[in-house]
Amino acid sequence: MARNYLELLPAFIAQDKFRERHPQRAYLFESMAQLNAGFDIRGLGELATIRPDIAPIVAARIPVLFIAAQDDERASTAMKQACELIPDSRVETIANAGHLAFFEEPENYNRIVLQFLDKHAGPRG
Repeated sequence: MARNYLELLPAFIAQDKFRERHPQRAYLFESMAQLNAGFDIRGLGELATIRPDIAPIVAARIPVLFIAAQDDERASTAMKQACELIPDSRVETIANAGHLAFFEEPENYNRIVLQFLDKHAGPRG
């Protein structure tokens, strides 16, 4: 089991063929990961056991945006399941992207986020 972020990094880079599809962005991601070199990831497994209470979100009718990636089936499935539980939520799927969609397709990712914010938060500026 990996003890720190740098030991886990090769799995992130290999996931969904990120390096093959985006070699320059994979290099950038690896370089930025150096900032987290000392982060102890051994507690991250506990995140899978957390079951958040979505009732306050549902009651407040807070709009929720899930951004899925076409080639990240596991996370995309979880997002679609969560979307079914939360009214005023939606899933946007980014084509030709894996788990690191924000790195693989930043223009599409940012466009989706900005459209959501424009719709729900009003104009920027």
